[in-house]
Amino acid sequence: MENKKVDISVTGLEKLLDKSLDSFHEERDLALERYRRQDEMMQSADDFVLQGKFAVDYLKIAADRSNAIFNIAKLVKDIIYKDDSGPNKGSSGPGVGDNQKSEILKLLKEIDDKKDEEKTE
Repeated sequence: MENKKVDISVTGLEKLLDKSLDSFHEERDLALERYRRQDEMMQSADDFVLQGKFAVDYLKIAADRSNAIFNIAKLVKDIIYKDDSGPNKGSSGPGVGDNQKSEILKLLKEIDDKKDEEKTE
């Protein structure tokens, strides 16, 4: 591990979110690829009985990673958009500028677009 300390700043949070998001995408893509390979190898009902659990496990991993990506999006949304309806909601503070907001919104749109593409597959 490169850093033994957590950088508690806007930049540190951005780096942590970026690294987490990259890892989640990589893990999700790998799980889906392994699922597809497993699915291609199953030719009969017997194959499914023997290998189906592994295929389902890969899909569960992919779903968990998709949920993690979505949770990051919700976290970012809570940070950017102030919601006065409750004390636990995030608010946009002085550390988040318009450029950062537009970058995060762009990232959220990319995540939504990717989810839409996956639903059509």
